[in-house]
Amino acid sequence: APSSIVATFGENITQSTVTAALSPWPTTLGGLQVSVTDARGTSRFAPLYYVSPTQLLYLIPAGTAPGSAQIAIGSQRSTVDVAD
Repeated sequence: APSSIVATFGENITQSTVTAALSPWPTTLGGLQVSVTDARGTSRFAPLYYVSPTQLLYLIPAGTAPGSAQIAIGSQRSTVDVAD
């Protein structure tokens, strides 16, 4: 759902470990950006809370349409279902 926190785990996500110091969370953290393209084709950068080489915490951007969404983390792509 929009404004929900997402945890992603992997390897070599980024080279640094950084936590957002302020709210609202930034859309670039540790040199990383996450793009969310919703079912209507609208792309937004996700607010990032935490990045590390093996974990990433971010929000599904407010205004993201429900349905299938493409998540782009660096050069990696995945699909998620966004609820109302």
